[in-house]
Amino acid sequence: MLTPRDRRELIDDADDSEHESAKIAQRIRRDMAADAAEGRPHGVCPAGLRPVYDEPTGKLIVELFTLLRGGRSFRGLAKDFEAKGYVQRTGVGGAGCGEKSGGCAGCG
Repeated sequence: MLTPRDRRELIDDADDSEHESAKIAQRIRRDMAADAAEGRPHGVCPAGLRPVYDEPTGKLIVELFTLLRGGRSFRGLAKDFEAKGYVQRTGVGGAGCGEKSGGCAGCG
C-alpha cells in the first residue's frame, strides 16, 4: 500500500525523469542541427559506407544520396564508386563479395 509520502516521491521521480528526457532531446536536436550545418552525417553511414569529404572544401560528398533519389540501384552505385576508388570501411570495394556462383545473399 502506498503512503502519501510514497506517492509524492513517485511523482517527483517522474517529474525529474521528464525533465532529463527533455534536456537530452534538446541536446540531440542542437547537435544534429550543428552537424547538418557543417555537412557531417548523423550517426554511422548505412550499408558499410564511410563518409567521403571533398579535399579542397572539406564538404561531405552527397553524390550517393543524389543518385539514390534518382533511382540508381545499389549494385550499380557500388560498381561506380569502386571504379572511382571509394571503398567500404573495411577497405575493400563494394561491388560484391567475389562469389562466382551468384548465391551470395549480399550480391546475387
